[in-house]
Amino acid sequence: MPIFPENKARYPKDWKLRSKFVRFYRARNRCEWCGCRNHEPHPITKSKVVLTVAQQA
Repeated sequence: MPIFPENKARYPKDWKLRSKFVRFYRARNRCEWCGCRNHEPHPITKSKVVLTVAQQA
């Protein structure tokens, strides 16, 4: 999901790189909480899993 222009100042300039690192390298393209794979159906809800990264305040 893109960052809305009004929120852009809240994120570091290298946010895309940081987000990609967390999702694909650290988490290995899986949810760190339940282990579901990114862009695949969740085994229980059957909804598509989309990984996101939250910025700490």
